[in-house]
Amino acid sequence: MKIVRAMMLSLVLLSLGMIGWAQADPGSAGQLPGDHYRWLLNSPVRPYLSSAAEQFLWLKYDKALTELRQSDGLGGLDQRVNDRAQDKNPSRTTQSETAISVFGPNVVIGWNDVGQFSSTHSLTGYGYSADGGNRFSDGGVVPPVKRGANLGDPDIAVDSAGNFYFAQISLNDKGIAFIGVAKSTDGGQSWSLPVNASPGVSGPDSFQDKEFITADHSGGRYDGNVYVSWTRFTRQGGRITFARSTDGGRHFQKPITLSPRGRFVQGSIPRVGPNGEVYVAWQEFNHPGIRISKSSDGGRSFGADGVQDTLVAPIEFTGQRASPATCQGRRILNGFIDAASEFPSLGVNPLNGEIYLAFASNPLGPDQSDVYFVRSSDGGRSWSVPVRLNDDSSQSDQFMPALAVAPNGAIGVIWYDRRSDPRNLKLDVYMALSTDGGRSWQPNRQVNQVSFGVPPLGPNFDSVRPCYMGDYIDITADAQRFYLTWGDNRDRGLTWKSL
Repeated sequence: MKIVRAMMLSLVLLSLGMIGWAQADPGSAGQLPGDHYRWLLNSPVRPYLSSAAEQFLWLKYDKALTELRQSDGLGGLDQRVNDRAQDKNPSRTTQSETAISVFGPNVVIGWNDVGQFSSTHSLTGYGYSADGGNRFSDGGVVPPVKRGANLGDPDIAVDSAGNFYFAQISLNDKGIAFIGVAKSTDGGQSWSLPVNASPGVSGPDSFQDKEFITADHSGGRYDGNVYVSWTRFTRQGGRITFARSTDGGRHFQKPITLSPRGRFVQGSIPRVGPNGEVYVAWQEFNHPGIRISKSSDGGRSFGADGVQDTLVAPIEFTGQRASPATCQGRRILNGFIDAASEFPSLGVNPLNGEIYLAFASNPLGPDQSDVYFVRSSDGGRSWSVPVRLNDDSSQSDQFMPALAVAPNGAIGVIWYDRRSDPRNLKLDVYMALSTDGGRSWQPNRQVNQVSFGVPPLGPNFDSVRPCYMGDYIDITADAQRFYLTWGDNRDRGLTWKSL
């Protein structure tokens, strides 16, 4: 494994393969429990659903699947992480929407995985390493509750004792959607059944979507608390919702709502500061922008220091509107990549409590997506002017950023980048690094070695979701390294990549 030294950090990269075509078992969709969410098919909230939620609707209600050819694929040179023998149809399987967490030598990755859905009713795969990422084992799928299902949208957190928490959208045996949180006490090798993190708000008229999770390891009075936020969609719209566990994920307390009624919102993400303060940021569509709320009592209530539904920065929607017949009328980037969600990525400096946020936005001119960064030095009350992170001079797309803050305060941000292709099609992954709280940035660096193409997305390359290439990628850090994970179309499987 080659390692690049960047200041005092070693850069470690994980690349998860995504290209392929996913064929569901013809009977698997009908075996999903319940029939409660047909109302989502023609609901005004549908354009704001996560890709995992769309996968569920596609599997449950649409069986008219058409095989498509692979296009513009590139051969890969990387070591595979996942075991393709576990995929029911490996040549027609997709993995995407990656999440990563690290504690000591244990590295745990999660991803959406359709390879075993027909036999396991779980769209959530995972892998683990016990030696810092030198070797990985494919753990298969995170098990669903009895006669239930897991629908994907993975995210992973770890507490100060080394317990890992795996959040996802789940269905119970009645077909009711809930936010499921599984726990691992053995470095991610095995997982408990998902615990309901959305008690009291799940129901046939309430679909729980796109969660992110974090744990408090500040060493303070709230150390060990586990926090999860998500979007609760009803027939009237969506609300950002938050719940906490104070007993190591065994139970989650009654959720609270963070966003007002009458708005379309999505992509909320919780993070913890050095004094146990909790921040939740999300995207709003009505008045396009990123908003944030703060808790100073361990997630019991929000609005601390007046930071409640506070505007961080306005955004311009990325991409351009597709026709209703293509990508269900959602906004797309070149190659029919769904760009409807500009999910924010949030981090907090563990040394001084500064808050950092990265997001994608559509700049002026022909360029349809760039990556921007803002920071707050006063607990979220005010924010800096957005700074563009991608330093290219092209008119190409940069999108889907992920941000992490290392224990020494260094900030790493990664994103998909098309600057190397005049056609604005093929993809790379680039990274920006700052060691002074985002006041200056080192030149962008490409972290993958081989560019990769875009699979056929419009019409869909993936029978589970049209125009689908995931909603997010991920990055985390420990005292030695940044760890990166993304969907990589060059190979039909999950791969490990070091720069």
